[in-house]
Amino acid sequence: MLTLMRSTNATKTSFGAMMPQKPSRRRMNAFRTTTTTKIGGTGNSKRMSKRGGEDVIIVRSSAGAVLGGGGELNEEERARKLLGISVSDDALAIQQAVNKKKMLYKGDNEKLREVESAYDTIQRASLQARMSGKKIESKSVLNADVIRSKWQPRWCPSPNKDLFVNYGIATACFLVTWAQPHNMRSLQVTIFGAIAMAFRMFIKLVDVDPGPNPKLDQAGAVKHNNMRFARSFVFCIGGFAACVLAFYWLPNFIIETLNIKVPLWALLEQELGVSFLTLSSLATLVTFYR
Repeated sequence: MLTLMRSTNATKTSFGAMMPQKPSRRRMNAFRTTTTTKIGGTGNSKRMSKRGGEDVIIVRSSAGAVLGGGGELNEEERARKLLGISVSDDALAIQQAVNKKKMLYKGDNEKLREVESAYDTIQRASLQARMSGKKIESKSVLNADVIRSKWQPRWCPSPNKDLFVNYGIATACFLVTWAQPHNMRSLQVTIFGAIAMAFRMFIKLVDVDPGPNPKLDQAGAVKHNNMRFARSFVFCIGGFAACVLAFYWLPNFIIETLNIKVPLWALLEQELGVSFLTLSSLATLVTFYR
């Protein structure tokens, strides 16, 4: 608060004599200082004015403080706040958050529309960031919108614990085949290993491709689950058939057609080699792809 005081002493001259006059009453002008709070800064302003014959200085000062981190939330930030997700969350976490919100607001059409609108906002913002170069993604993410085939394998590494389980199953089946005598060896254990890999793939797809919420869309959830099951068995059983064709049937066909002589030990260990190549290929497919 600034208070300006001004006193004026005046004298008058009459008949050649100096007659002192009483000091005039002091005029006190008090001005209130208005303090305001603004978001994002402070400011001071001064204004000079005149009242009669006096100069008056009026000072307005405003003190600002930053409240709540400063600034209003933009559309994307409001959408993320509504869904309860952060900028670092990936697409899977966003989809899971959307499913949870839909289940929470089931029956409330207005809330469900807000959730859908928030999800669309985040998707548009992510696409704009990628197209403008502000967000650098891997090639697999940048080309995720372009899918050549619905059944095409896509890169999706599994956690270390799943890696150990998958290769452990493949190793166990190979050891069982290796422990059998030469005259009793067959691909039966390898077939069991391929079926086990198919179930491992199905479990992985449940985690990385959750699909619709069964409580909200039961028909869509059943259809998506059937697609996961079919994809798992097509990958693994189809991979087993391709390996048998490439490592077992084709070499035998070439040997018989061209009448090529091969060592006896190669014929006796053929099932073992096919088992190793097939199981290792399936374990790699299940561990690093989906």
